[in-house]
Amino acid sequence: MATHLTHWGAFEADSDGDRLTEVRPWRGDPEPMPLIGNVAAAQHHPARIGQPHVRKGLAGGQPRRSRAG
Repeated sequence: MATHLTHWGAFEADSDGDRLTEVRPWRGDPEPMPLIGNVAAAQHHPARIGQPHVRKGLAGGQPRRSRAG
């Protein structure tokens, strides 16, 4: 089991090579956050962005507009 870090704390995870199969709080964490249990389900949730995206204006090399008044 490999140890990973999130802003909710440390956790240990097992993977089948594609998806996390088991996630549990790191055994050395004296007060683990319950949210860590959601990490495996969130990995492939439909709300996640499937690939990196760039706005068309930035990708096309157009200069950025100033936000000043």
